Amino acid sequence: MTGMPTRSDLDTRYAVRGSFYERPGRHAAYACRSALDIERRPRGYTGLDAFVVMMNPGSSRPCNPAHAASGRPVATVPDATQYRIMTLMDRRDWRRVRVINLSDLRDPDSGRFVQQVRRYEREHGCADHSIFHGARAARLRAALSRHPQTPVIVAWGVTAELETLARRALEVLPAQRMVGRPGAQGGWRYWHPLPRRARWQQLWLDEVCSRLDELAAADAHANPGQSPCA
Repeated sequence: MTGMPTRSDLDTRYAVRGSFYERPGRHAAYACRSALDIERRPRGYTGLDAFVVMMNPGSSRPCNPAHAASGRPVATVPDATQYRIMTLMDRRDWRRVRVINLSDLRDPDSGRFVQQVRRYEREHGCADHSIFHGARAARLRAALSRHPQTPVIVAWGVTAELETLARRALEVLPAQRMVGRPGAQGGWRYWHPLPRRARWQQLWLDEVCSRLDELAAADAHANPGQSPCA
């Protein structure tokens, strides 16, 4: 595909559905979101083209807050980062992607989010706001095992305060399926899809697509009788 699609184009092509919930807090409830699916319209494809693992849910919100109380997936207003994932889907001709996060805590400000994580863990005595926490990791492993050949795009950023959460995620994620743009210092760091500079955003998209091509080629070599996915 050529050119960069506009947000209007992407809204026409894709539907976004997230699962929202709250956890109690000492002063106020913590707004959370677990998995979010981005699907090409018309919806109905039951496969999964990729998992995308990012920092936290950011500013995405339910289209109708009254519908979110059940915790079931509801129509969601996407944020800027999710539009970048749609652009990747458009380029790969993907039909459905699942976004999960190092933490379910919703906050669009990364500095405030880090403070929220610390406060939550002090109040609750654990890190179960993260699907990678031991109490919840079995469910995630089950989801990953249902899609053993699905790429896992790691894109949570390079902020130092994320190290503990990121390392916990790396213990669960299948290393052989992971794709991302590593940070300059390597290790647990992987660039976020929406860095500040537009040139870096394009570099992220190009490098992730290149690594996805390499993964597809390796799959084709290992399974010569099957056609690789885009």
